Amino acid sequence: MTKLSIASWNINGLNSQLKWSVCLDWVKMHSIDVALIQETHFKHIDKHKLANRYYYTAAAACYNSKSCGVLVLLKRSLSLSIIDCFESDDGRIAYIKTYICGKKVAFVCMLQIYTIHHSFKL
Repeated sequence: MTKLSIASWNINGLNSQLKWSVCLDWVKMHSIDVALIQETHFKHIDKHKLANRYYYTAAAACYNSKSCGVLVLLKRSLSLSIIDCFESDDGRIAYIKTYICGKKVAFVCMLQIYTIHHSFKL
């Protein structure tokens, strides 16, 4: 792996197909490998709506109402083996852990977190 492109985006709600398309088009156009997206406003049943043939949702924390929500979106062609993931029940933290070049790496997407969750350990 020679280059890894990462983006973080507060999307302020992804509850329309137009916004899904714009988001997926933008990450594809900019060749983003890992997108950390905040304020999805997804419910649990919606968390895989942002997937297509180029990207998939690796981890998504959703809330039971259309508020909060974070997700980690990965490019399908990226050869990462996810060794752990976490999705909080309050829709504020989602992360995946993987290895890159022999080093353990975490991709963490957080929304208004004041303390780190007790389960987060590298």
